[in-house]
Parts: sequence; structure tokens; C-alpha cells
Amino acid sequence: MQRLWIVLFAIFLCLVVAACNANSDAVSILQTTVTSQDATIAAYENLGATVTAQATSLSDDLVKAQNDLATSRAQVRDLTARLNASAQPASISVSGGSADNTASGAAGTPQPAGLNFTKVSTSKSTDASGCAQNETTTFNMTDPSIWIVAEVNNYKRGTVFSAKWQGDNFNRQDDWTVSSDGAKLCVHFYIKPSALNLTAGSYSATISASGQTSPSVQFTIQSAAPAVTPTKAKTN
Repeated sequence: MQRLWIVLFAIFLCLVVAACNANSDAVSILQTTVTSQDATIAAYENLGATVTAQATSLSDDLVKAQNDLATSRAQVRDLTARLNASAQPASISVSGGSADNTASGAAGTPQPAGLNFTKVSTSKSTDASGCAQNETTTFNMTDPSIWIVAEVNNYKRGTVFSAKWQGDNFNRQDDWTVSSDGAKLCVHFYIKPSALNLTAGSYSATISASGQTSPSVQFTIQSAAPAVTPTKAKTN
């Protein structure tokens, strides 16, 4: 029995010595394990740096997207404002006639250098150049439109033209901005008696721009004449 314990102790001692030997398989396995764990730790550290870089890139992309969205919204607001500014009221129409670079009046008389009105009139229609056609100062309540037309010389881009209409219990102003420079232009506005519920009576209208106001044009609106019923001749 005592000899058995001696043998077991000898075997244990040999195992300890073998483990402590630098050339033993146990040391080699231990070193391999440590090296593998170091590589794993290094890989995790590199992965952490990669994730951080990706997060930073995503954050930059998000900021750029937000900036682009803000820019797009600003552009939409600007375009909407421009469209609203250029929209014409339902009862007003304005357009320019053909340009005349000589800017001279009757018999070749030179016109003043600044903006000026050479003729203002009311009419029932306009021609292809936007100038007055069928001029009159007497209208009926059934007429589709009443036009005021001004022939303008020496206008500049951005000039705002205003038509002012006045009558009994009626005041209205319509505006239009010219988009180019020119020497001669027919500027016209119109109103629709039926759409505005105008009544029979006397009215006036003017057109103004750049501190200049045209002479006032007086016109009247007549009541619709009652229909005449033909009478039959009496027979005996």
C-alpha cells in the first residue's frame, strides 16, 4: 500500500515537471490559446472602430438630407409666392401690344423720355395687339366686359400698372406688373358687369404707373331695355 502511494506521487511529480517544461505540449496549447484570444480582442477593437466610422457617416448623411429637405421647402415656398404674385383676378385681363422702338407720336412728334400715356379709352373689346376696339363710353348691363385701355410709351420691366374703377357704391383696383422693357404698349384691364353685380349708373376709370396717372375716362352703364312684345293689328 505504501509503495502504491509512492508510485502515484512519482507519476504526479512527472506530470508537474512536464507541464513546467517549455517544450511540453501543455505550454504550447496554452500559448496558442492566449494568441487566439489576443487576435479575437484585436478583431473586436477593429470592429468597434469600423462601427463608429459607419455611425459617423450615417450621421453626416442624415444632416445632409435634412439640409436638402430644408432647401427644397424654401424653394417650394419661393415658387408658390411667385405663382401667387403672378396670378390674375378672375375679372381682369392685362396684356401688352406690339413694341414700337421709335416711341414717337402722331406726325413723328418725339415723346417724353419717361413713361407716359398717349391715349386712354373704354371699349367693348380689344384687337390682337391688346389695343382698344369698338370704343364707347356707353355700355349695357348685359355686355360681357367693359375694357379700359391705355397706350403707354417708354415702360420699364417691373413697372406696376394699376386700374382704378369708381362708381356709386363701387370701388375696385386691379394691378399688373410688366415683365420687359419697351417703347410702346397697350395695357388693358376689364371688368364684367354681371360678375360684379354692377347697377345702371355713371362710372369712371383711370390707369396709373410710376407716379403717372392717365386722364379719367367717364362711362355709363344702362339698364337692359325691356323686351318689346309685338301687337296684333285689329281686324273688323
